[in-house]
Amino acid sequence: MEGRNLDAAFPLQEFLHSRTDFVGTAAPRVGVAWDRVLLYAKGGVAWAHDDYWLTLTPNQLLAGQTFATGDATRVGWMVGVGIEYAFAQNWSVKAEYDYMDFGTKRIFVASTGIEPTQPNFEEDIGRKIQVVKVGVNYKFDWAGPLVGRY
Repeated sequence: MEGRNLDAAFPLQEFLHSRTDFVGTAAPRVGVAWDRVLLYAKGGVAWAHDDYWLTLTPNQLLAGQTFATGDATRVGWMVGVGIEYAFAQNWSVKAEYDYMDFGTKRIFVASTGIEPTQPNFEEDIGRKIQVVKVGVNYKFDWAGPLVGRY
């Protein structure tokens, strides 16, 4: 995240960093198939876990130290589009784009105690994630002869 001066009397350039540990989605997909090609759209719920930490600019005393930390699990919505191509009886390749929006959430960030003057604080943090996926799929044929194929 962008650096900011939190205290004009003590002009340190502080940076609040973030990292997303994991992202999950649950979304049905609906599409149109032509021969071996499937074009689809999907939409549903998404969730992610973020870690946050506060550091100083590299040219200052105690640079690289973590002064405050926080974390949050966030829930939002997602939409996506994709294309899948069946190149053999049980094999396909796909490409997909997903957009996830988790809105803005007030996050509590607690001081680590390294710097006694660093207070706990809350920060409004917005999170949007865009993902491009490519993959190869294998369809297991466990149904046997009683169930029709698609």
